Amino acid sequence: MKKFLALILSVAAFAFAEPYTHDGFFINLQYGAGLSKQETNRFDGNKIESDNDFSQELVVKVGGALNQTVVLHGAFWFSVGRNDFNVYTDNGDWNSTARITVLSCILGPGVTIYPFHYGVMSNLFFSGTVGFAVFTSDDDDDDWLRYNYESFSATGVGIDLEVGKEWWVGENWSLGIALSYNLIVADDDDYSNVKWTSNSFHVRFTASRS
Repeated sequence: MKKFLALILSVAAFAFAEPYTHDGFFINLQYGAGLSKQETNRFDGNKIESDNDFSQELVVKVGGALNQTVVLHGAFWFSVGRNDFNVYTDNGDWNSTARITVLSCILGPGVTIYPFHYGVMSNLFFSGTVGFAVFTSDDDDDDWLRYNYESFSATGVGIDLEVGKEWWVGENWSLGIALSYNLIVADDDDYSNVKWTSNSFHVRFTASRS
């Protein structure tokens, strides 16, 4: 009975956090916009590389605070962008170009750290996620289809890093802005000798409940 009461009290403390403090249940929602770039290693005499083009992203983090400084969470990151992809031959000559929509996602554990609790640095945060990653694309460009690269999908590992600042707008809610960097390294699902790399930088708008 005592153990059951202790469990109930701990759950209650987790759910009903102190105001203006990072403790208890944590949820973070983000929208970001920026630039992304994808490329392959050289294979079959060709290399595929995209321009740095506009992309958008959505991020959801759900977890709980260990204390006022450290929050552990699971994170889901999703991004969509439409990039110009170029094929280059062995000697670096341009071969063809297509405009392709790329979808990317990362799912895995993460941590957010709020190292400062008072003053102008309060709610400055650093966050990171490492997890399973996938990105895929389909193309309807006839010129691209001539070279048999009409679509691709790849699975691998991704990391997401960010630094930002939030401001309290309620006892448990805060809004903020962040800068992020995202990296995916993945093996092509159809060609065993092809490895894809994706890099992106975004500005994010965040809303957190803790």
